[in-house]
Amino acid sequence: MDRKHFERLSSACFEHPLDAKAKKALKNTAGFDRLVRLLIGMGIEPVMDFQNRSNFVRCGPNQAKPLYDIYLEAVKTLDIDPIPPLYLAHSFAVNAWTFGSKTPYVVVTSALVEGFKDEEIQCVMGHELGHILAGHSTYRTVAMILMTVLEAGSKLAGNLVALPAAIITRGLLSALFYWIRCSELTSDRAGLIVAQDPKIAYSTEMKLAAGPGAKISEWLNVDEFMKQAREFDGDEKANSKWMRFMLEDLKTHPFPVFRARELEQWALSGEFEKIMGGEFSKRPTTYIAGGKDAGKLGTDKISQSIEDVIQVSLSRVFGVYTAPKIPEHIVERALDDYAKCGDNEGVVALYEGGLGGSAAVLLSTKRIYYSGGDPKGLAYEDINRMDAVSGGFFRSPGIDINGEQLRLTFHRAEVRDGILEAMTNARRVLKDAGDEVVDSGDKAL
Repeated sequence: MDRKHFERLSSACFEHPLDAKAKKALKNTAGFDRLVRLLIGMGIEPVMDFQNRSNFVRCGPNQAKPLYDIYLEAVKTLDIDPIPPLYLAHSFAVNAWTFGSKTPYVVVTSALVEGFKDEEIQCVMGHELGHILAGHSTYRTVAMILMTVLEAGSKLAGNLVALPAAIITRGLLSALFYWIRCSELTSDRAGLIVAQDPKIAYSTEMKLAAGPGAKISEWLNVDEFMKQAREFDGDEKANSKWMRFMLEDLKTHPFPVFRARELEQWALSGEFEKIMGGEFSKRPTTYIAGGKDAGKLGTDKISQSIEDVIQVSLSRVFGVYTAPKIPEHIVERALDDYAKCGDNEGVVALYEGGLGGSAAVLLSTKRIYYSGGDPKGLAYEDINRMDAVSGGFFRSPGIDINGEQLRLTFHRAEVRDGILEAMTNARRVLKDAGDEVVDSGDKAL
């Protein structure tokens, strides 16, 4: 079988509907964004990085090379850049995980490597890389930190204080872990894309259920395992949402038999075959130079300059997705199917829930693209000026586009200011590079 690679593959083409729905519910939870910023700001990532480098073996071209080669092929298949570090951890438990919101990494255990075939190991690696590609790392990191904080708080404060705190956070934890379980279904699909053979993916789920080992591997039968998985289709009691919730609540993974069935249904839906046939949505690049007739500014140097100023401007802004790795389907619709970014026009940021009843807003260096309920696609307006609007008791902070033609609203003034700064700086890069069309306004665009 000729191995296939998928340039700039977007997670939108393999995202599970339950993942998308649960993630949206989390983002809409009051105060959740502040909690994310608080926990990420606690500085646990450097601690985890230290633990990896001091306790595990970092794989590379000169360290555990056969394992690293398997990993590199998975990375290449999903077109992930830069390459997240890979660590090998001594453990008798079959496991793998990814962690980190800013610089994610992948860890596999020695039991997984010893007990699984190479193609199954690669499937698991594809699963973990799927978490990174789909942007799961931040929220999964938050969940792990929150659990750690609650456990530590219970030990230090005693039941008198810890019990009320646990009750308050219990609903949020349930919602967070429900999303984490849903995110596993998305990443299972990424594992299948890397495996490129459904039987390998099903075998991987089977071994997660039964355990690894040479003797067990000889006894196991994938076809029988999938028959077992299909038995739940007509079993209303077994498929009870209440029963699943009670048994899986606060667990990080759904039951492997259900995961295998979900994966099979997606493989049979035709969506997997479309991706394998080259029909998939792509992540937009940082700088969009206008297709066949690329503008004079469509160079790697300009692209990198724009990316740099955007990342600096929005590095502390939660809720804003920055180029170049925006795996949102809404962006693909804006760039490919409807509006078409023009010459010398670069993506700046995507902001969700920022314009009245809109689902999302895409800002480029020259235009604002927004969803206005039109089933045919997005609407857009050229940006001539942007004016900051102060927030108040009855009004959220915002940005007026072209006077009062359009208004973006934000949950925090910091987000508004980050957008303004990113737009201004990106436009200045274009101006310095010789773009003759640079508008003026309140923010000297």
